[in-house]
Amino acid sequence: MRVIFHSKPSQTLLHLRGLAECLGIRVEFIDVESAGSLASVVAETTAQKSSGIVLDVGSLKNACNQDQLREMATHFGKCEMVVLLLVSEIDESANRFLQALTNDAVRGVVSAG
Repeated sequence: MRVIFHSKPSQTLLHLRGLAECLGIRVEFIDVESAGSLASVVAETTAQKSSGIVLDVGSLKNACNQDQLREMATHFGKCEMVVLLLVSEIDESANRFLQALTNDAVRGVVSAG
């Protein structure tokens, strides 16, 4: 499983890695800031077809523009890939990120607590 974030993994991501590793799932953290771009990391991962993707919305929401997100949404629509959208911070920019990445299928999120 590839966990994709921007700049620094959140505490939530570190907990997710611990849980996944307890279940025997190998976790690879990828910082898009040092890896190039989110689109290139996603394209490389989907080409491998061997692992799922976790996108850390909290750290990525301000690192991509709407056109890049819509391009990725189109890419996800063309391939079979398990994608977990980890939303640990709920605000307007997270909602815009989710809306663009899902081609308006998700309009926004609200806190369960």
